[in-house]
Amino acid sequence: MKHLKIPHYNILLVEDEPMLIRSLRRMISELDMGFVVAYTAGNGLEAIKMMEENDIHLIISDIVMPLMSGLEFLHEASKRRPNTPVIMLSGHADFSFAQQALRSGAIDYLLKPITIDKIDSALIGAKLKLENYYRLIEDETLSGQTAEQAVEYACVYLKEKFAEPVEISNLAKRLGFSSAYLTKLFKKYMHCTPVKYLTELRIAEAKNLLYNTNLTIKEIGERVGYDNQFYFSRVFHKTVDKTPSEYRERRN
Repeated sequence: MKHLKIPHYNILLVEDEPMLIRSLRRMISELDMGFVVAYTAGNGLEAIKMMEENDIHLIISDIVMPLMSGLEFLHEASKRRPNTPVIMLSGHADFSFAQQALRSGAIDYLLKPITIDKIDSALIGAKLKLENYYRLIEDETLSGQTAEQAVEYACVYLKEKFAEPVEISNLAKRLGFSSAYLTKLFKKYMHCTPVKYLTELRIAEAKNLLYNTNLTIKEIGERVGYDNQFYFSRVFHKTVDKTPSEYRERRN
């Protein structure tokens, strides 16, 4: 199958704060993930015009803007370009704003101040969604090859993010699937569920740290994605049939 080749993904940044525009442009460039801030707009009306005239793959928009609110713009953008992912930025910690944005089609909602880690996580989700979309449009029936590639992307994502809190439902959403369908694909191509795959990644790294470092059990649990030491020990014992302490004793 011949895939669409896109040299880079163009970002439309909708923001009226010059300092934040410069900061986001710098962080996105430093991450070097194949995204370029190709267009900027100071308000939603200007952004809609740019969407109609340019090739835009991803939109990053503030929720508070002049002339048109970010939520109004999101509604218009989703209506005009339903397959273009939108990431919303906000200085409001009010959960209702996030709910409205996600309900209206945003793939992520980032609270200011925006850090490079926040942008990194959001761009990973956007890239997975875009790559999945451009493969799906070549085969709307989701061929076996494309489905396998979607699982491969999910595996890469989990390998990069296993040390962080990971929700399989959010990963499925980013790929454009339901959790049940992603699980079905994993069972077909990986012979396990996404949850089991994630657990195996975490426990493999935990075994490495137990054997090769003097970190405490609690510290190791935190490094592999488990904030609760007792839960980490229970999962480790269930997987390895030894407690973390018993496994560590092997090196002596």
